[in-house]
Amino acid sequence: MRAPLIGEGPSESLIVRNERSELSRVSGWVHAWVRRHRLPSKLAQILDLCTAEVVTNIISYAYDDNAAHPISLKLSIDEGRVSLEVEDEGKPFDSGQVAAQPSPLSLEEGRIGGWGLRILRHFASDLRYRRVDSRNQLTVFFQLPGPTPH
Repeated sequence: MRAPLIGEGPSESLIVRNERSELSRVSGWVHAWVRRHRLPSKLAQILDLCTAEVVTNIISYAYDDNAAHPISLKLSIDEGRVSLEVEDEGKPFDSGQVAAQPSPLSLEEGRIGGWGLRILRHFASDLRYRRVDSRNQLTVFFQLPGPTPH
């Protein structure tokens, strides 16, 4: 198993399959974790949205086969921020290497899809990617307002 990507702190993990039906389970897990740690409900909404975006992209684009693949999720609190760690065995994808797209100026210029990275970059304080042992490891950090709860 891999070494943790961040320092010690309250954390919880979940492993899901690369199936869209797992998104409701992921959402329930995120909201329950936020409640247990008495974090703001707004953070639950942001974490839910960002986690769904990452997992949906893995399900949609990471694999060339229809086989079952695990997606590992971990939420942690450390140093005044929440981190979401996502690990999968899909094709390499470093979101930091993808240039930010300009915002459309009108509805006609807008398009359906392609908003996942824009959403992550908007809400996250930092994104970190590593490729280790044929696995993608993405860590998304969210700044907490005020002192860190324990």
